[in-house]
Amino acid sequence: MKTFWMRWAVLFLTACASLPAFSAWDGVASGVVTRIETINESNNYELRVVLGGSKICNHADPYISTFAYLNSADPNYKATFTNLMMAYALGKRVEIFTMNDSGVGCHIHYVSVSG
Repeated sequence: MKTFWMRWAVLFLTACASLPAFSAWDGVASGVVTRIETINESNNYELRVVLGGSKICNHADPYISTFAYLNSADPNYKATFTNLMMAYALGKRVEIFTMNDSGVGCHIHYVSVSG
């Protein structure tokens, strides 16, 4: 019986510890990439990704909430860019997790591509 309650306690604490990670995202969107834009201006939403016109994050501006972005100065930019381009070329479904960093849009922080 003691083992039963220990397992439940561990499960409960693990679930509670993971809650802040899920609530930290300002937006989570999934779908097929329908458009990719690149802008040749530093730190001006250099890579923009659209998922069929669906809302990607919670932003007051309705236009800005329809695309997620990366800047070339972001960590792991090249790998994320490649991942998104391959998903676009192959028509794969992606899941994009974004943060509204300082109120400037849907900044990509995590991307998952599924087969």
